[in-house]
Amino acid sequence: AAAAAAAPLEVEVETTNAAEAEAEAKASEEHFDAAEKASLFLMRCDGVSCSRETVKENDKAVSFAHATTQQIYLMWKDRPRNVLVLKRFGLELVPPTLEMVQHLSEELGLTVWLEPQVHARVSAMAGYSHVHLCESADERDLIDFVVTIGGDGLILHASKLYPGGCPP
Repeated sequence: AAAAAAAPLEVEVETTNAAEAEAEAKASEEHFDAAEKASLFLMRCDGVSCSRETVKENDKAVSFAHATTQQIYLMWKDRPRNVLVLKRFGLELVPPTLEMVQHLSEELGLTVWLEPQVHARVSAMAGYSHVHLCESADERDLIDFVVTIGGDGLILHASKLYPGGCPP
């Protein structure tokens, strides 16, 4: 009885096959609104079958029903809208960051968010005035996924920005 009471309530698990789940994700391409976070679900696969963990729409963090050694992969129900691009300090990564911002915004149609020190440098350049400044927790809650241009320390920095759980 004590084990049942400790089970997390935020995740539902159902068994499905990967082809059905992928078809559902592709079929839900819909209205693009940057003010909303894209919904997603997780697939836990062992090479033979998959079980689906559905993340509730109002959850801000991805959570799992229990620990696993199986492969877990994320599937978007609808198109991601907002991306936070993090860059390591220094000037050497400015050109690849500009290239990434351009690709994400112009070719993929995503809303790009940057931290203040990167935003100040990038938004001043011609053609990059459309990037958004990400300073507050409310703005970080909109982020669907994070791109890090740097090393392991930058990944740790990204995890510090999200105390409850970092977007993929």
